[in-house]
Amino acid sequence: MNVPEIERLISEAIANRPSVTCAPMNLYIHNGVIVCGARAVMPGQAIFIAHILPQHLEKGLSEQEWKNVVERVTQITAMRPLVGRGEIKPLSEIHRELEEQINANRSILNDRRKERRLRYRRPIWFTEDANNAHCQGQMVDISSGGVLFTCCSEEKSLHPNQQITTRFSIPRVGPDNTVENVTIDRVGRVCRVEKSGDYLHRVAVQFATPLPFKPAEQGLPEFDAGQKPGTAGR
Repeated sequence: MNVPEIERLISEAIANRPSVTCAPMNLYIHNGVIVCGARAVMPGQAIFIAHILPQHLEKGLSEQEWKNVVERVTQITAMRPLVGRGEIKPLSEIHRELEEQINANRSILNDRRKERRLRYRRPIWFTEDANNAHCQGQMVDISSGGVLFTCCSEEKSLHPNQQITTRFSIPRVGPDNTVENVTIDRVGRVCRVEKSGDYLHRVAVQFATPLPFKPAEQGLPEFDAGQKPGTAGR
């Protein structure tokens, strides 16, 4: 898809944004369509593109802002092509889809809550946008469905329902019972942000795609801060 066509779809999405909400607007790709809406009503699988500020609605995007947005869309659509004309769905339909998604995933979420979590004090990196620098935190525990970590309050302001990308390394037991550290990237949704002392926040993230294994159910010992697999008990 060429640049003028992407710009047209973006313009149509902004023009057809919901008019019944005063919440901050963002651009997303959902089901192969560019939409403009509030984070609170967007389905969890919607992919964030860019913030749309009030001055953008009044004066339009600058040349550099257009370039950044088009590049972001191009990166995403390299794997997930756009379809249709890009008109936004009615807000009521998005609400209905979101409710159906929550109901469909409820039993899965209940099963994940029963899963034991591996306490693992190692670094984790996170970012809201693939084009931004990664911030560092420290893992507290992890399961196949999500991770809990701490980060400096001043380093990055995270909030519930925010979509972030995480990168971390955790131990995995191979077929021959050897243990190795595997590095994993996971997109997830911030479920909870809690203050932990004067300078730290505890952040709970639910993965959009679960890990292919259950970290705490591999027969591994608990790992202390800074301890690497294979050193327990030494």
